[in-house]
Amino acid sequence: MKNFSRKGAKNAKRALSRYLVTNDNAILEEAYQTFRGMFPRVPYVTEEMIKSSLVYSEHPKAAGANPQDFFDQRYLKAAKQPSLTEHN
Repeated sequence: MKNFSRKGAKNAKRALSRYLVTNDNAILEEAYQTFRGMFPRVPYVTEEMIKSSLVYSEHPKAAGANPQDFFDQRYLKAAKQPSLTEHN
């Protein structure tokens, strides 16, 4: 759910409404409470995530690839400022 957000219940429920195809507030509230803890505030990529992807790649060099060559956390770490990731 691309639009699921920690910015607030209102935005998240609007996205859930679209994907669940319902406007029932009780269902949307339950879905929001269920899913809100599943989405990290900062979506860090882990080495294990990359390894999992490389296992299924058909590229001939994937098996010997170094997972650390595929991601760089510095931009996410720089963005992890309270003003950018924390919302009231």
